[in-house]
Amino acid sequence: MVTLQLKLATIFLHIWSVCNAQNVKVEPNVYGYVGRQAVLRCQFIDPDNALQVTQVTWMKDPASSKINLAVYNPELGTHYPTDTAGRIHFRLPSIQDATLEIERLEMGDDGVYSCEFATYPDGNQEATTNLTILAKPKNQGSPVLVTAGLAEVPMAMCTSANGKPPASISWSRNVIGNITDTLTKNSDGTFTVNSEFRAVPSGEMDGVKMTCEVRQQTLERPDVIQITLSVKYIPIVIIEGYDDNWYVGREHASLTCSAKANPPASTYTWLMNGEPVPGSVTVNGHQLTVTDVTYDVNGTFTCQVTNDLGEGRSKMDVLVR
Repeated sequence: MVTLQLKLATIFLHIWSVCNAQNVKVEPNVYGYVGRQAVLRCQFIDPDNALQVTQVTWMKDPASSKINLAVYNPELGTHYPTDTAGRIHFRLPSIQDATLEIERLEMGDDGVYSCEFATYPDGNQEATTNLTILAKPKNQGSPVLVTAGLAEVPMAMCTSANGKPPASISWSRNVIGNITDTLTKNSDGTFTVNSEFRAVPSGEMDGVKMTCEVRQQTLERPDVIQITLSVKYIPIVIIEGYDDNWYVGREHASLTCSAKANPPASTYTWLMNGEPVPGSVTVNGHQLTVTDVTYDVNGTFTCQVTNDLGEGRSKMDVLVR
């Protein structure tokens, strides 16, 4: 933020030095941040002392509503016609310097401001400053808990809320899907950007990490938010451990049933040729062990795994030599 402010200050000083229209000198463009202070510089340059200044007036939106904000008269002093709770005031009012300070900036302060000097004998002279209020957004990202299926659904959301100007959001991902962005202008003049990642969810996507990146003028660097996808799915099952070397008399041959599931697997059931396993086989949850291999275990083993969503299974053909 400090770097951005220094850059803006450099720009303002440059503009100030080259803005030479008539006798009233202002900065054409000033940027401010919600909650902070803005300084609207205004000076009357009359090196020959040819003009007499009788009054200085600041107005907001001079081309339309013409809201009088601050008046300075050398004889009568300062007056603030509009109630701003003391937020708006002259810095050090004089007939040469009418610089205005606005404290605790609000989004409603955004607009065009006119600094007007009443002079004799030339009449009124004025110059305008466009004050742009910037707001730092609140950024967040989150997964959308979904169930594996065949239809495309929202799987992650990234939101940049209450910023000005509106943010831009991009995604970095290793998952095929589509991005949908929506822009909403809020009642206070700020913007909210919602970016939605949509895809056809599968169990393989559960736990996959992706990032959304938010860029906006008030941010020193992009805001990178990591999101971990969350997909509910029935168990994905594989049987491991068969080495194609089961022979009669071999000791301690085993198979392992591995399952990925969300929610987690709750039960494991082993079958052989569609029936309960023979007595020579020991089952301990996901582990199946044959202490002494015989032709009784020649066949197809099935591991059935269940969770709250349903059942998944895998088969392994075992050949006893």
